[in-house]
Amino acid sequence: MSAYQVPAHHIAALVGTYVAKERYRTFSRADKLSLAGELSRENARSVNHRYAHHSEGCEPIPVPYELIAWFERHPLNPGAMFKALGGFEYQACETDDWSLTQAKEICDRMHKQTATRVAGYTSGSWCISDRSIVQTAR
Repeated sequence: MSAYQVPAHHIAALVGTYVAKERYRTFSRADKLSLAGELSRENARSVNHRYAHHSEGCEPIPVPYELIAWFERHPLNPGAMFKALGGFEYQACETDDWSLTQAKEICDRMHKQTATRVAGYTSGSWCISDRSIVQTAR
């Protein structure tokens, strides 16, 4: 596999959309910057791990608060969010301990939250007890 550092816009879009759509928690400026910083650090760590044989490593990309705030006001739709998450995770998963990182945990929370915004989720059944759901789920 290969890895590259995603742009600040990419991380800002993930964080801004996530905090805009979160219903159960409010995020301070510091919280938002912390989320973005964690994702950026893990992305850099992944690239550095993948290309450890290169003499120069890369540093985490700074993500300006103003960029996060812009995406908070203009969040991605669920399809775009899922695609952006997939792109980020592909660039951040090179280390052996990726599944244990805070960045992976953040991405998992983002996935779960985004799934609740997909068309049909709200009207879907929590428990399916017979086949009649097939008629309404189409």
